Amino acid sequence: MPLKSWFRTAPPVLPNPDDWILPLPPLADGRTATERFLPLQGGVNFRDIGGYETADGRAIRAGQVYRAGVLSHLTPTDQQLLGSLGIRLVCDLRTASEVQKRPDKLPNNPECQWRHLPAESLERSARWRGLTAMLFNRAELENLMDEGYTRVMIDDNALLIGQVLRLLADAHNRPIIIHCSAGKDRTAVIIALLLHILGIPQEIILADYTLSNTHYHKYRDGIAQDIHRLRRLGNHR
Repeated sequence: MPLKSWFRTAPPVLPNPDDWILPLPPLADGRTATERFLPLQGGVNFRDIGGYETADGRAIRAGQVYRAGVLSHLTPTDQQLLGSLGIRLVCDLRTASEVQKRPDKLPNNPECQWRHLPAESLERSARWRGLTAMLFNRAELENLMDEGYTRVMIDDNALLIGQVLRLLADAHNRPIIIHCSAGKDRTAVIIALLLHILGIPQEIILADYTLSNTHYHKYRDGIAQDIHRLRRLGNHR
């Protein structure tokens, strides 16, 4: 079947986010996966990584490291809540254009500092655009995301990842928020590496990674629009 005919006839099929969420084991602090998320009115995917147990029986302290999506829509109530947590540093991994378009609203805490640490993202990477050529090579398609994450999210951000990990290691910077736009790619990679360094078992790291899919419904509309625009390519002869 010609490619343009496929675009006209194949309906966009969006995955069920529930299929992408791995169960978390009981946590050291007794919280469920749902209770890890802070009840913010304007925040996206904001949660605490504390409570995870290491392989040798220790546990990450709660209230020290938070991961999140964009903070530009925080309400005054949200800012007050985050201020009460004593946040000292916000690390923003978004690009300059993302920051300019949607600047962060910071916690109501006079000690809170903001650091812009732009990370290379899949959708903005020239290397990723080259990798997407795999879309038209069935034999290579299944390697696309693996290649994208290793070459772009990790290799291209190696210096940045080291910088963020050093900031995390300094107790004067904590409590700390690490965030990007959705909190599911750039932020997720850094948090996964942090959990690995701290000795968290792989199954817990993967489960924490998939928790972002509980907020997948907030991205579905945008994804559907992108697929619709792609399908329109088939209408051009």
